[in-house]
Amino acid sequence: MEYSIEYKDGVTIVNPSIDCLDASNSAEFKELLTRLHKQGADNIDLNVSQLKSIDSSGLLATTAVFSFISQRGRMTISGAHGVVAKIIKMTKLNRLIEVSMDPQAAHSGN
Repeated sequence: MEYSIEYKDGVTIVNPSIDCLDASNSAEFKELLTRLHKQGADNIDLNVSQLKSIDSSGLLATTAVFSFISQRGRMTISGAHGVVAKIIKMTKLNRLIEVSMDPQAAHSGN
């Protein structure tokens, strides 16, 4: 799974460079975020602006990572749009995790 990581104002911003978070990459995605958190990233923003879709495996991995991180940190999702935003709303993931359409909102201090 290709991705980039940025650090801004105490937030670790993870930018997956993939079209779909699904069964083919969800384990690697979960490992990446878990590793970052274990290395001290207590405030993680997942920028999903490049994602075009997410399946049940991707949702499960996201929920599992959120559960782990929220024990001593914070995880947000930013850049949700299109099908990804619809799936997040349909599954009510936005009630569990703070979700923003704006990829900058979670770490802009607004």
